Amino acid sequence: MGYGIDEAYRGKSYASKTCRIIKQVAISHGMDKVIITCDPDNWASRRTCEEGLKLKEIANLPPHNVMYLEDERQKCIFGWILRV
Repeated sequence: MGYGIDEAYRGKSYASKTCRIIKQVAISHGMDKVIITCDPDNWASRRTCEEGLKLKEIANLPPHNVMYLEDERQKCIFGWILRV
């Protein structure tokens, strides 16, 4: 799933609010964890993820991955542990 925030609506914490909603939906569906990724150079998304998630790693995409074929090379991988 990808998202974008139109320029006129940026800076209003909509991405953070959406992440909190996604977390609650995941919990209500019995999920144990959620993984969210973003591009390493997308600083707005990284800040959003860093508010409540733990950076697991910055991973290199394999050459056969569709995103790699679109000239992306790495992803930040964040995770939520929803149940202990």
